[in-house]
Amino acid sequence: MSEWPPPDLESVYVPPKLPAPRMSEAEQRVVIATARIRQGLSVSDAILSEVLAFQRSASQAGIFTPAEREDIYGDNDRVERARAVLADADAVLGSLQVCWVNGRRGVRVLLTGEHDRWRQRLSAELGAELVLVEPAAMTERESTRLQQEVHAARSELADQGIFVTRHGHGVDGFEVSYLAWDQAAAVAALRSRFGDGVKLNYRGASDHTFSPFPFASWLAEDDLLHLFYGLPHNGERPGGCQAFENDRAVVVALTIKDWRGAKTAIGGFIPSHATVHLSRPLGDRVVIDDSHNRVRSHWTSA
Repeated sequence: MSEWPPPDLESVYVPPKLPAPRMSEAEQRVVIATARIRQGLSVSDAILSEVLAFQRSASQAGIFTPAEREDIYGDNDRVERARAVLADADAVLGSLQVCWVNGRRGVRVLLTGEHDRWRQRLSAELGAELVLVEPAAMTERESTRLQQEVHAARSELADQGIFVTRHGHGVDGFEVSYLAWDQAAAVAALRSRFGDGVKLNYRGASDHTFSPFPFASWLAEDDLLHLFYGLPHNGERPGGCQAFENDRAVVVALTIKDWRGAKTAIGGFIPSHATVHLSRPLGDRVVIDDSHNRVRSHWTSA
């Protein structure tokens, strides 16, 4: 067998990135407009031109005009002023959020009651045009109590096959996202423990899935084909591979066990390899990475 590649040679394990096609100005306008609409911001040709001009001058992506960016910088001050007004609202306060109101930064306050009273007081401090007061399903105090209860129960729930992936206060009340093999039994257990006021979000039976993954190079040994790839360390695990052969090529589909949940931006990789049996020695056939539909080279040519 040939010498195995050294673990410190990145090109052996990480395939080169394909250059991303450059978007036309029309495509950039569509992307910016779509993002602004989702934020509740106004869209016009003049605004889009202003955002694009700012991106070019500041060399940074974004969807806000310079004036809107300046407005965003005042969020901390807005929140502090609103919190001061709401200092005695513990009995009804659900949550306090910053939001866009008619193209300007304002505050959204969710309350379980006394809406008119607190709307008047907040409007006097911040201006009526920058205040949204909406109904809340529960108070911030009740949400904090539930947060502590769910956190304390995670291990016990896991023993029952219920895995809490996220819990916290949302716009519609307190939410619990979970995985479970038996959804009906999980709903009954969670309702019994936390009550009917909690919003349950079923995420499926497992927090992992098998995902296609690229490899960078290979090494052939008789009828064995070894594939070299950089496994991320963000919850991913080694998976497996499958080969599809003809007289001119071997197409290899590599998969890893991937984490379904949120991931961090942690860098680096774990030098890894997978092996697949061929029907006959590789010979002069090319090796194709199915995930990127690209020919991959022997590790000494990577």
